[in-house]
Amino acid sequence: MAHKILNHILAFIQRFNEHDITGSAAKATYYLLLSFFPLCLLLLPLFDDTRILTIFLPSSVAVLLEDIVKPELAFQTTSIVIILWSASASIWALMTGIYTAYTGEKKLKLIQGRIRAILLIFILVAALLLCVSVTIFSKSLIYWIIEDFVHLSYGLMNGLRLVILILIIYFIVICLYQFTPNLKVRVRSISIGAIITAIGWVITTWGFEVYMKLFNNYSALYGSIGAFLGLTLWLYIVSIVLLCGAEINVMLSERRNEKEDLNQHF
Repeated sequence: MAHKILNHILAFIQRFNEHDITGSAAKATYYLLLSFFPLCLLLLPLFDDTRILTIFLPSSVAVLLEDIVKPELAFQTTSIVIILWSASASIWALMTGIYTAYTGEKKLKLIQGRIRAILLIFILVAALLLCVSVTIFSKSLIYWIIEDFVHLSYGLMNGLRLVILILIIYFIVICLYQFTPNLKVRVRSISIGAIITAIGWVITTWGFEVYMKLFNNYSALYGSIGAFLGLTLWLYIVSIVLLCGAEINVMLSERRNEKEDLNQHF
């Protein structure tokens, strides 16, 4: 058993190096940073409050958004076309990484990938609005039912936030696979990797918040620059987690195919 686990770990490390996961994650992080604030400009008029974004972002990142992004300037200073094109770059970069995990190739058709990425942005925004609405409604409902049990209510809200976060990330990952050009996969075959990605995202976000609290003096010294560096690190790790989830899905798929071939042979 231990030998098999070791072999799987070594195989994963080999794929990790061959497909240059860190390089792909760095590329995705660059585009994510390039499109992060324009995308927030697109979203904030819909939410009208950056605190809503703390459902799936670290709280310190939301604070950074409050300092930098002004919702009232969203559609006055930035064209909607430029925002969408810039935001789609990060989605396209992640699609390229997923495509590489499955095919070993590192190139996708640019125009086709960008168009799909823009469509995916609209779908994700709609899903995010739905999840936020459910969160707000559930919060009011829980407080109304158990308003006399403050500690219990607080625990339920944290649990609700965690569940919604995992569902959002799971949906995002599934959509990334389904919208990636020239890649046909079943939802069932990518569920494990999507779940691992969601859990990894939660752990990364939690670790980022702990880091910002432990190194509060560092953030106070460097101000927004320190928060921006933290955001960069968070996006980089999240990108690695997402691409690792794709590699795990491929390994599991290959494992299932080997078992099916073996069963057919006998």
